[in-house]
Amino acid sequence: MAGTNLYHIYLADIPYDDEDTVKYRPGLLILPGKDTSRVFKITSRTTKSSRIQAVYYPIKNWKAAGLSKASFIDTHTTYSIPTQALTARKLIGHLSDADAIGLANFIAEHQTEIAAVHQEARRKILKEHPADTYLKRRGLDR
Repeated sequence: MAGTNLYHIYLADIPYDDEDTVKYRPGLLILPGKDTSRVFKITSRTTKSSRIQAVYYPIKNWKAAGLSKASFIDTHTTYSIPTQALTARKLIGHLSDADAIGLANFIAEHQTEIAAVHQEARRKILKEHPADTYLKRRGLDR
């Protein structure tokens, strides 16, 4: 798994939650794998509801992480990305140690909110899309 390190930030095709399309955006590698890796998406948008923004970890050292503007890690869902596709894209940086620790603490302190937003998003998707489509898109159909 050369080249894949925890807390590296790659530009990657990350799926939208409620569509069958992807967006080329920064993703934070949180679980490197030989074939498939898991990422959190990174966003700079603050126009989402306060409920969703409550599960956004604000990256404090975003410039040092290689990001071009203030950004947030959306912790409500992880996304499966083929490792080869991820590492073939641009590595733009990595989280600082302070942000890595801050993210871990944030997730520990906001588990209830993260789970609630995740379940709400999943219910919405399953209502609008067949379950097999959702599971395939998330790499959970295995």
